Amino acid sequence: MDIQFRLIDSPSPLFERIDALNTSAFPEYERMDSRKLLKMSADSALELLAVMDGEEFVGFTVIFCPADLCYVFFLAIDPSLRGRSYGSAVLDSLRERYPGKQLVLDIEPLDEDCDNPEQRLRRRQFYLRRGFLSSHYLFCYCGLSFEVMYDPVRRFDALEYLNLLKAIKLLVSSYGYEGFNPVLKRITF
Repeated sequence: MDIQFRLIDSPSPLFERIDALNTSAFPEYERMDSRKLLKMSADSALELLAVMDGEEFVGFTVIFCPADLCYVFFLAIDPSLRGRSYGSAVLDSLRERYPGKQLVLDIEPLDEDCDNPEQRLRRRQFYLRRGFLSSHYLFCYCGLSFEVMYDPVRRFDALEYLNLLKAIKLLVSSYGYEGFNPVLKRITF
């Protein structure tokens, strides 16, 4: 496996693959429009990265890395390639791409009453196996909640994460995404 990232900042055949995967991998209420992601990447506001294994398209990720925290907006592997350790390889490659920086991401929280509890549990277990830890916070916006996970290169700092969310709010509102008012809530057990 030879994971490489290709910055996508202009229309290309790889962008078309990303757009199709974005549409199939994420529900509409969680997804950002691929063309806006492309525009943000072209403006260097974030990185829209095609994930490649040599010359083979594997998936894509979107990263916002304004300082010491790198927020993984999206990570999707082509359905035909899932279960082949590509997700793990991508996370390892992201750690190499952003040395010394802390990767943070969010996942749907565990909820027995949701329509996909097994998928949520598998996804959470995947990140835990890859070394991520729960921050014990929920990232909430627009009636949605997500558990914040982080790569423990250092201790999770909720204030630093809130500042990252404020930067994301400014970024996405400048591209027409209104109503993004994130809140961080402590998970109670």
